Amino acid sequence: ADLTGHWRVEVHYYATMVEHEWIIEQEGRWIGGQHRSAFATQALRGTVEGDKVRLASTFRQPGNAIPFLFSGVLVGKMIEGDIHLGEYQTARFVARRAEHVKNEGAVFIPAGPPLAT
Repeated sequence: ADLTGHWRVEVHYYATMVEHEWIIEQEGRWIGGQHRSAFATQALRGTVEGDKVRLASTFRQPGNAIPFLFSGVLVGKMIEGDIHLGEYQTARFVARRAEHVKNEGAVFIPAGPPLAT
């Protein structure tokens, strides 16, 4: 499976749900990219073997590091599975490929000095 692209990730904690994003680049079975949350952007790495997807990133701040270890299964256009969060236990996730609509159109850039009033 080719997972290259942008993914919207619903993270279901015990009492709430938040959205994260993956930006994935894949070369063969190896995955690299970014994992974005509301608080940070960190490096993402992992593998895909058949329908099994394993990804890892680490949120770091002074005095603390939280691992995000995603273990999921590709089902159609979704990846579903568990996240192991170290001392913060586990969560569930559902990732869906983000659809992008082409927005074609000319870009106008003014010429000359800026107009001041």
